[in-house]
Amino acid sequence: MDIVVVGKHGAVDAGLRALTGEKVERVNKFANDVRRIEVDYAHHPTRRAEDSHTCEILVHVRHHLVKGTATGTEYAIALDQALDKVEQQMRRLHGRRVGRRNGTRARGGRAVSSVAPPDATLLDSEEEEPRTLVKTKQFNVKPM
Repeated sequence: MDIVVVGKHGAVDAGLRALTGEKVERVNKFANDVRRIEVDYAHHPTRRAEDSHTCEILVHVRHHLVKGTATGTEYAIALDQALDKVEQQMRRLHGRRVGRRNGTRARGGRAVSSVAPPDATLLDSEEEEPRTLVKTKQFNVKPM
């Protein structure tokens, strides 16, 4: 996983770069296929101090792009707010991925069910009961 920290309209100091690396590592707990994380810091001189520092986080996951943007009075505050947004989106993405696989962890795995497989019942009872035909239905179908 690559972490790229870029400062627009200014340079990013080493302390902020280290803080960004530590906090952004939390994204890995939601997906193990994170390829690259881009963090862009920007300073916009405005009259309102609340909107002067901007943090934008882009997380490149296989087949997905997760983005979070936040503003604050300092870069650390903007980073925390943007990271909260990204974590919320990653949590939703993780839920959709696990839900699509029916709760399995691995891509090729099967869902674990509480019902015993049909082979186990054959092993337990050596003799198999003969099957009988219970009901037959016939339908008259008209051509289209």
